[in-house]
Amino acid sequence: MNGRRISMDKMAWKLFGIVAAVCLGVCYGYYEDMRTFGSGDSILTIQYMSGGFIDEYHRWTSECQDGEAMIGIYDSFRQFMAINQVWCYFMFPKKPPSNGVYPYYSSCNVRNMSQYEYYCYDKYWPEDTSNTFITGLWGQAGGSGFQNTPTVMKCCKAPSGYKLDYNHCQWKYTHDKMGEHYDGVWLVKCDTNYVMTGMGQAMNPWDGIIHFTWIQCCPVIYTDDHSDKLQRYHRR
Repeated sequence: MNGRRISMDKMAWKLFGIVAAVCLGVCYGYYEDMRTFGSGDSILTIQYMSGGFIDEYHRWTSECQDGEAMIGIYDSFRQFMAINQVWCYFMFPKKPPSNGVYPYYSSCNVRNMSQYEYYCYDKYWPEDTSNTFITGLWGQAGGSGFQNTPTVMKCCKAPSGYKLDYNHCQWKYTHDKMGEHYDGVWLVKCDTNYVMTGMGQAMNPWDGIIHFTWIQCCPVIYTDDHSDKLQRYHRR
């Protein structure tokens, strides 16, 4: 009788171990992909987050939350041939919340970096692309399971009352003057009150491989101009 009880106890502990391992993997995986802090910062791990929607009307697999904008990129081991994590920050406190309803912004557009569309702003479509900033990245998974170099970015228009000051934009580079890419944590990040409005690629002369080499950051200013009353859901 005691032997049977010991056997059942072993089976119970084994079952508990399996359930705990599954729960730990699922829960840790979720919080590893998106970590949101009370400071208004969100860190998205996008190297495993590939595929999904690629249009301006649906939420992407790797996209900032309501009221947030992308402000930095980080790559831990591939020298910015791909992107490991992105930093989103809550930039628009005076924007009315969407209460979980998508879209978060009045209008967005998709920029194809494989077609050299490295900036959110397009001089041929100024009305649609002015005052837009990066909120999401998209890439297709590679054979190793890691995300390939992101090829598409989503740019959304600033909420009513907010503008971008294009006269004071900055560029943050992913490498030093010798072309060696940074491996430190969050060295490629916009300054306070700046948002990412572009990111570019170039071939590294040392290895002949395409890397992400810079991000463009532009300051956000609040003008208190609420001309767009339907800022959250208006579409042409």
